[in-house]
Amino acid sequence: ALLQRAGEATALPELTPLVEQALLADLTDVWEGLVRRLREMAALTEDVFHFLESLPALVSIVRYGNTRRTDREAVLAVLDEVVPRLCIGLPHACVHLVEEEARKVFGWLLEAHRAVFLLSDDHHHEAWLEALTTLTTLEGVAPFLRGAAQRLLFDRRRVSLTDTARRMAWALSPAWEPAVAGQWLEGFLHGPGLVLIHFPALWRLLDDWVAALDEEALRDLLPVLRRTFAHFTPAERRQMMERVRRPKEAVPPTPDDALDATRAHALDDLLSWLLG
Repeated sequence: ALLQRAGEATALPELTPLVEQALLADLTDVWEGLVRRLREMAALTEDVFHFLESLPALVSIVRYGNTRRTDREAVLAVLDEVVPRLCIGLPHACVHLVEEEARKVFGWLLEAHRAVFLLSDDHHHEAWLEALTTLTTLEGVAPFLRGAAQRLLFDRRRVSLTDTARRMAWALSPAWEPAVAGQWLEGFLHGPGLVLIHFPALWRLLDDWVAALDEEALRDLLPVLRRTFAHFTPAERRQMMERVRRPKEAVPPTPDDALDATRAHALDDLLSWLLG
């Protein structure tokens, strides 16, 4: 039945779960046929997002499976074909996506990012990081994805705090509409909120950006800001609240103008509401 379903599969994301099922059930009698079909499908696949969606399952097979060495090497050979093609094509595939598409790709991107670094292959790591680097600057890529890629690079220490702060300052600058900046910020802050707690320079950039928003822009961005802060853990929000209540002098200064007392108080109230 699995071989029949594999033969009927029309896309790589449909096929990889079947290969996983055979692995978990130790169906050695159909394994060779499934791997053959996997190789054929990978070779014929042109949709980069099919590679992206299928990558975690392929990595799981070679890492956690009880396959024989020869079978594992066969799947590794598929991965060695898939990863370079994915990394080459991913940035341009992400150009001109609508928001709904970008968010779907974001989920696949996170899973693929985790999967790539489960592989003990520096060439694949490097190719993936290069693809993310291109994503951060390529014109036409959704700001949500650009911000997310910047965060993934920062968390892997591929880029420095200085570079990330510079990129964040540009993304939140008046050169962009507040809605665009808000989407970049949401992408960047998708992970643990500790990044704002441990790196005051990034907190200050966020602080100043929110303070500079006019009333209309702030009202329009409230859903994005609430969604962004809502996924932080209670402990992270508590630490952020402590930072909000801290005197401004406790935050390292930046070249930007200091906030006046009225705006600072209003900003503190806003952040308190978002974090509450």
